[in-house]
Amino acid sequence: MINDTPILGNQLVVMSRADLDALVEKMASNMIAMRVEDKSTHESDVRPIVHDDERFITREETAKLLHVDYSTLWRWNKLGLLCPNKVGPRRVMYKYSDVLKKLNGEGQQKEEQKGEDNAERC
Repeated sequence: MINDTPILGNQLVVMSRADLDALVEKMASNMIAMRVEDKSTHESDVRPIVHDDERFITREETAKLLHVDYSTLWRWNKLGLLCPNKVGPRRVMYKYSDVLKKLNGEGQQKEEQKGEDNAERC
């Protein structure tokens, strides 16, 4: 007959190495299962990894990064030099990779050609 009351005190347990390895593996798999369960209940806390070429930044962040005013961003949009993406009725977001290109001086040829060909728009 098995007694269900917990045993208090020190006890010596003798088991083989194979039994110990099996016990440790079972405990590890139980811990992993509990973590997976815990993460599945809190999936809203986990943020997806977004690469820089897919990342978008706000107009404020773009203006600070390029050291320009909002009116400059608006003019560049009208000239087709740096195009934002609209999110909702008023909010605009800029593609981070496009802002980095502008920051590194890429797209200067467009600025030189703006007098000749002003038809290229976003």
